[in-house]
Formats: sequence, C-alpha cells, structure tokens
Amino acid sequence: MRPPEPKRVPRATLQHVTGVSCPDGAKGYTAVVSFNQVLARTLGVFYSVPMLDKGWIEWYVANHFDEMGTGTPVSFRFHTGTGAFAPLEFQPDVVTKTRRNPSYFREGLPLLDGIDSYILKDFTTRFTALATGQINWLGGASSALLPGQVSQAERDFPDRIAVHVGLHTWGSGIRFNLNRVPFNDRRVRQAIHLALDRNDWQLFQMYGSRSGALLTGLTEPYPSFWWGTPEDELRTWPGYRQPKDQDIMEANRLLDEVFGKGKRFETTCISRNSQNFMNYCLFLKDQVKKKLGIEITMQPLEQAVQTTYIDVCNFNVQGVNLQETQGDPDDRLLRYSWLYPLSSSNKCMLEGMTAAEPALQAEIQAMIEAQTGEMDRVKRAPMVRAIEKKLTQEMTFELSLGWILVFNGTTPDLKGYILTPTPAMMTLSVFERTWLAK
Repeated sequence: MRPPEPKRVPRATLQHVTGVSCPDGAKGYTAVVSFNQVLARTLGVFYSVPMLDKGWIEWYVANHFDEMGTGTPVSFRFHTGTGAFAPLEFQPDVVTKTRRNPSYFREGLPLLDGIDSYILKDFTTRFTALATGQINWLGGASSALLPGQVSQAERDFPDRIAVHVGLHTWGSGIRFNLNRVPFNDRRVRQAIHLALDRNDWQLFQMYGSRSGALLTGLTEPYPSFWWGTPEDELRTWPGYRQPKDQDIMEANRLLDEVFGKGKRFETTCISRNSQNFMNYCLFLKDQVKKKLGIEITMQPLEQAVQTTYIDVCNFNVQGVNLQETQGDPDDRLLRYSWLYPLSSSNKCMLEGMTAAEPALQAEIQAMIEAQTGEMDRVKRAPMVRAIEKKLTQEMTFELSLGWILVFNGTTPDLKGYILTPTPAMMTLSVFERTWLAK
C-alpha cells in the first residue's frame, strides 16, 4: 500500500486502509484491518492481495531481492504457490515445466500430471506444432492464434484444431494528449470520435468466421461484466450509432468551426511496434483520412521507448489498450481522479484533462467519488454507466474501439478445456480440470 521504494507506485485501491492489528499475537491467524472509509471495492481488492510468509519475505529480500523479475531458472522456482501446478524447471528460451501440486487444496485435482510449455517465439512455428499434434495447446492473450491462423484452422484443420474464444483483459482504443494542440479543444476530439465506425473495426478484426472485437464503452463488456453499458444502449450514442451519415456530417462541421471551412491538420499516432497495437493507429489513420481529411503518420516504437514517451506525455495520439479490469469499476475509474496515488503517465494524463476541461474534470471526479462509496451494486451500476457516458461523449480523451477477444487452439485429445466468461488471463485455472484422452 505504501512501499518505501520511490520507484514503486502505491496501490491506489487500498489507500483507505489506516492500519492492521493482530489481536492473537504475531503467530495468530486473525488480522484486523481498519479503514477510514466504507468503499464498495474493498472486498474485491482483498481477493487479489497475495499472502506470503513473513519469514520467507525476509529471506527473499536478504538473499534474492528483485530476482523474481529476472526470468532465470532460479527465480522460476520462487513462484511456487497454492495453485494446481508447481514449478519444476525453466530452460531459458526453451521450455518451462510444471508438475502436479500434491498439496493442492481441491481434492482429486489437477487431472494432468504436469504441463511443459515450449517457448516458440515464431507464430508460424507455433501453429505448425499445434496442427501436427506436437503441442496440445496454443493460447494465452497476445500470444494466441492470429486472424489468418483461425481461418486456416477452420478451413484446413477442423479435425485437428479446436478453436476456443475468450475475453482478453483489455479493450482496444485511442488516447489523445490533452496537453497538446489541437487535442485540448473538445471539438477536435469529438469530431474524431463521431467519425470512427466501430462496425468497421469489428470487420477489420475478423478471425475466420468470427470478429475479434466486442462493442463496448470505456468499461467492461456487458453482460459478461455487471458494470458495462449494454450494447443496445451504446448503439444509441453519437459515435456508436448507425448509419454514420449524421455523425460524419457533424464531425466535419466541428472541424470547420475550429480550423476554417475545409481546412484540416496533420498529426502522429504512436504505438508499440507489434501488429495488434499498430492496427489501432492504422485503423484510425484510414478512418479519419477518408471521412475527415485528417492526415496521420504512424510511429511504432519499442515498448520501453514508448513507455518513456508516455511518462512525459511526449505524444499526440496513442494506439493503446484500454479498460483493464479485475472486476470492479474502480480498477479503471480511479485513473481519472486526483485523490489517489498516480503513476507518472496517469499524472500527465490528468494534468492535460484538468487544464483543458477544468469544470468537467471536477464533475467527473465527484461522480467517481460518489460511486466508489455506494455499496448497493444495483444503485452503483447506473452511476458507473453515467461516468462512462460523460467520459465518452464529453471528455472524449479516450476512444474505445472494442473489447479484445482471444482465440486459443487445442488438439482434439485435450479434453475439459472450457473458457469461462472472464478475461483470458484469469482462466489459467481451467487447466486443473483438463486431461489428455490418449
């Protein structure tokens, strides 16, 4: 919550904790946590707080500090926990091996004796290994099947590859830097929002016979998550509604009002230099050129370089993953509030919002504070959706293109692999109930 290392950002969602006491002594099994506020997110936050042995932490800090982040064979063993599988071996750039945890708390599980995860960095090599039965599973999130591979699996290997669709932990989108001209002008941001056709994005993201994008706002997709705005309501909003004629006409009127009749501007869009991120800028570039006459130059960057750009707001437009969630609206909404510890990139973002839209930013912050204290989720949901609408239709500094779907592939003999309606990175427990029918 309040780490001493200055490089660490305090966990914003637990800043209402005022203290922890142990009424049964240091070796007791009860911890009493005190708060200065009643907040709806509290129990949801605690489910994801790791509980590590104090003696182990002291040993680790003294002997292996920061080694868990190094990706070495030694650090791999530190990740032993209470999960279904325990670390066995890590050969860098070759394979990671885990084996059945004999102390797993669910009796009879896992069904598999172990999992060997081969590190195949080339997408074509991975797909070939799956199609020929050399591996049983190809998946994850950003490492999942590519659009063309889903098409090929459906067309050429329907008896060798089963395709499974699940939610990613992210949505895809566009972010403006409100510290920069002309994006400090609401009319420019709204014009681009109005021009974007989210239906075109869903077509652009086709994976075989299925789209890899769900229509969503700035929160999670409904009904997989309680808090998101339902699609039928989203499709009544300017920028989301069809047909697009009215929105495009209004978008050009706004730009004419800002720059003069028929006059437009040029800008750049940065993104990570992997194709899925570059596609965000590519789609934006195509849409605004055709519909608004705006010229955009793409600037793909290595991830580390992009991070330095974002931390100091050195960009105009960014193609970015949005709507990260762990299940509570505050996971996302607290980033729009000054009342909690911020990373450098969030601080820079909020500075732009406050400078460009001071009254609106204050209104949004008050709305965020009101919903975070509402314990009745039936009452809280419309409060969250009202914030989402205000951020989308008025602040308009982040534009959602859609929630990302991931496509995993398995061989027919891998049974019990059933994705739940929760993000892909939360479904690793699916392996406790899978088995090989050989």
